Amino acid sequence: MKLFLSLAFCFLLTNIFAQVVEVKDNTLEIGAIQLEDVNKLTNENAKGSPYSIDKYIPAKVNEIKKTHFVRLNTVNNSLEVKIRPNKIIVLDPTNDFNIQFLDGSNRRFTSVEYPDENSKRVKAILEVISENENYTLYKRERKIFVEPRKGGTYTEKKPAEYVNLPSIYYASNITNKLTEVVEIPRKKKNFFALFENNSKKVSQFVKQERLDTSEKKDLIKIIDFYFETKK
Repeated sequence: MKLFLSLAFCFLLTNIFAQVVEVKDNTLEIGAIQLEDVNKLTNENAKGSPYSIDKYIPAKVNEIKKTHFVRLNTVNNSLEVKIRPNKIIVLDPTNDFNIQFLDGSNRRFTSVEYPDENSKRVKAILEVISENENYTLYKRERKIFVEPRKGGTYTEKKPAEYVNLPSIYYASNITNKLTEVVEIPRKKKNFFALFENNSKKVSQFVKQERLDTSEKKDLIKIIDFYFETKK
């Protein structure tokens, strides 16, 4: 079973995107890329979807008064905006965006520079999970596209599908590097080491409260406790 990650997906995007859109009277479209064939991008014959939510969600983008309709592609970590029924763009990740969903969910996304899996600094739009005077916690949902399997004597035939991967969390102001955004490690040893001199206290708190370091609600409790111990 072959897994096509960002390299393959970027190649697909290159083949279906049109020219760069430069519209001076709408800052949302400056540097954006227009989609020519959304159905080809989504591999409509595959099981599942590359999107966090399939439908477009009404949202406020930056200070633009007009309501836009957006959806998050979790395979290539990009945000699509439906400008008109026949016009969809992908926001330029190098620009700064603040997106507030208007569907009652209160979800908010913002442009963040963070380290990728190879420790290279990249900029993309992440979901803001928790924000206060001490830190900001971000979440990146992930999916991959798995190509179909023909099947054989010992293997079952399977269609192409989109498969969920564990989300990755990032936080600012956790380390002594102040506002720099760092990835929250998934391995427990590395996770507790993130809290440096307070790692033992945090570890005891997690064990005592039976918290899961990969769960969003528990992660917020842990980081809040960490800052309480620092006072």
